[in-house]
Amino acid sequence: YKELASKMAVVLTDRIKTELMTCHDIVATGRYPYTGRLGILTQEDECLVEEAMQAVHAQELGNRDFNAISDGQKQRVLLARAICQDTEILILDDSASALDYATDAHLRRAIRQMENPPTTFIVSQRAASVRFADQIIEKSVINGSNFHTNFNTGHGLNYYLNGEAAGVGEWNNIIIQDILPTWQWWFDSEGTKLTADFDYGEGYEKGT
Repeated sequence: YKELASKMAVVLTDRIKTELMTCHDIVATGRYPYTGRLGILTQEDECLVEEAMQAVHAQELGNRDFNAISDGQKQRVLLARAICQDTEILILDDSASALDYATDAHLRRAIRQMENPPTTFIVSQRAASVRFADQIIEKSVINGSNFHTNFNTGHGLNYYLNGEAAGVGEWNNIIIQDILPTWQWWFDSEGTKLTADFDYGEGYEKGT
């Protein structure tokens, strides 16, 4: 596992369960792939741990119990561990879900400013988290017909409750807006080029 851990670091949405470990101890585990059998860190390793904690503004958490801090602080600590792991590949699986947008932006900037920034794969529900990505992969590819999806953009022409018109005229309520799907359609066809369209038929619930 040491060979894999020295090439790829992963930060997941789920929080790890620890026993009597400080935040410094958690970050220091990022250096274990480079230690000997006893897992003893060198002075250089310790310096890399401190630098990683400073990069994510978590140095004040060093001596605190990892289980006693907030989810947002835990994500910063786990990202610091991944940074000091110093790998070629970094996978962030919705790792900013408990962070505010400013902190999320700062942490992404810290990764980009690393001396040898890793190739980073980001899985996120936030568009802001991937705004500087070199490539953005769509959620899925639909390569067949008879596919449909439903979502609410927070505005429409009519509004229905239990199949009955609850109001006449255009409406607007961004609060109930759903996360829009990012599907892409691939069709092979001959003759007239296929096009996508919206169905504004009557709805049973919400609006159209």
